[in-house]
Amino acid sequence: MIYVPKEQSEDGLSLTVVNYKELERETGDMILQLELYNKSDNLESWLKGMKDYYSQIGIELEQTTDPEIGPLLIAQDEDTINVTSYLYGSQPQAISLAASGKYADLDVMKQEGVYKIFQQMVSEVQKGG
Repeated sequence: MIYVPKEQSEDGLSLTVVNYKELERETGDMILQLELYNKSDNLESWLKGMKDYYSQIGIELEQTTDPEIGPLLIAQDEDTINVTSYLYGSQPQAISLAASGKYADLDVMKQEGVYKIFQQMVSEVQKGG
């Protein structure tokens, strides 16, 4: 798990990288996401499967596209926001930015510069860094 600097984390702010292939023997939510990945033909079908599944259990995921890093799925309520970038390939990965407190709004996160850290992290993972 990778965190942003402590001075920015008082409101519950964290960045996480998940490598799904390392979780094949685990159970739970991330394994479900890996199963959806294994049934998909490309990134778009993986994201659609995720949105459809979570919709069935009452969680609406919004899909948007960041011009620098591509499609994102966002889960948000009044208190929290979780923005996740999914990397499709032989080593499927997710880079997630979860926030609460003053950062629970995407616009605020962008204004505070937190989102820039997320973009840089996704870029590094895409490059294999």
